[in-house]
Amino acid sequence: METEQASRGDLPVARQRGLIWLAGLLLIGGEVAGAIVGSFHAGGAKANDHAAVFKQYAESDSWTVVHILLFMSALLIVAGVVVLARALAQIERGRNLAVLIAVAAAISAAASGLVLAVDGVALKQTVDAWVNAVPAQKAFAFHDAEVIRWLEWGANSFLATAEGLTYLLLGWGIVRTALVRKWIGGLSAVAGLGYFAVAFSVGQDGFSDTTSALGVTAGVLFVIASIAIAVVGWRERRSHAPPAVA
Repeated sequence: METEQASRGDLPVARQRGLIWLAGLLLIGGEVAGAIVGSFHAGGAKANDHAAVFKQYAESDSWTVVHILLFMSALLIVAGVVVLARALAQIERGRNLAVLIAVAAAISAAASGLVLAVDGVALKQTVDAWVNAVPAQKAFAFHDAEVIRWLEWGANSFLATAEGLTYLLLGWGIVRTALVRKWIGGLSAVAGLGYFAVAFSVGQDGFSDTTSALGVTAGVLFVIASIAIAVVGWRERRSHAPPAVA
């Protein structure tokens, strides 16, 4: 009877460890998938050099497919955050924060879909129309493409804001509950602040070198946090695994 009660008492802890492990896998899986798919993204010219970069976009035959796959990889990351929020909800001090994190993650997913729809579909159509326009209509077609590009700036600014809020809340939740090592929560929070900086930069200057540097820095910090979450989840599962029965 005592053994059965102990097992029932350990069940929430075991479930929590499983959620941490799953969250780490989803986060890393989404980030790796995004990096692989992103390597096929057309470009090379300065992103704010619209004439040069629009020509490269128009020449891409896989543009829309790449952006759909990028959205799918972003959804994996969002799923990882939601699963981690579920693990936080197992702890009393993390329940309210878990709800806020899940809501922020859902907003991030919606914002990501908007960005990739504008970039992957609308912008592609307008740059193709510009390239194929007759000389008398080239200037008007180019202006249309730039309008879509500026809309993309705005959508990216709001996406970065949502991501920043998500990662900041996630970091706060980790530090508050000690679900995993507190320094991991600190990394997530700093990454969130970095995305806030990206939001202001892209909204003001578009895809400048400063925006790119801020985005890479914030992204790397969250990748490190994701790897750490997966490692902690894996170690805890192994250290608390039931002994093999002979």
